[in-house]
Amino acid sequence: MIRGSRIVLSIARQAARAERRRAAEERRQQEREHRADKQWAIDAKRAAKQRARAKKAAFLAAREIEAIDLSERLLDREQELANILNDTLSIDDTIDFDSLRVSGEAPALAIPAALQVPAPQPTEADFLEGVAPLEGLARLWPGAKQRRYADLLDAQAQYLAALDLWHEGEAERQREIARLNAEHAGAVAALAAKKTHRDGEIDQFRAGAPVCGQSRTICRPLCASSI
Repeated sequence: MIRGSRIVLSIARQAARAERRRAAEERRQQEREHRADKQWAIDAKRAAKQRARAKKAAFLAAREIEAIDLSERLLDREQELANILNDTLSIDDTIDFDSLRVSGEAPALAIPAALQVPAPQPTEADFLEGVAPLEGLARLWPGAKQRRYADLLDAQAQYLAALDLWHEGEAERQREIARLNAEHAGAVAALAAKKTHRDGEIDQFRAGAPVCGQSRTICRPLCASSI
């Protein structure tokens, strides 16, 4: 009986030691996993910082390259402008005020030759001369006087119709001449107004611009030096 109790006790102690070893091993495993998780978090945080630093460095490098490129382009543009200024100042581009004025005269009035002289006005005689007078025995023919009278009326009607056409043509000729005169007068007035306007602009500009000589020209070097 005693022997049996010792065996049971020994088994119980072995089981307890095994449980303690299992529990200890489980704690150690949990500690290892905890340290691994902690180390992973540290590594991830470190990697994130490294990526952020690399991204920032790349961004700064790109901006630096852009700044260098912009500076080079600005220097090139500055040199271009300097060259343009030097080329401009090296040219004597003095402006003569009088050369800016509107010169010339309006063209002379041109009336076509066909309009200068009216068409011949028809006369009644031109139409009546075609009606033969009654002479000799012709006066004795029956109805001769009536026929001649009818011919005279017809000739007179033709004359009146021709006279109306002539008056219409003459009125049209006069209207066309009046139109050409009006156009010419308008051109003359427009040129005079243009000259007056241009002269006013030149006089106003000359009054406030640096000039050379007898106040008739703009002096380019003086203008450039005042910039």
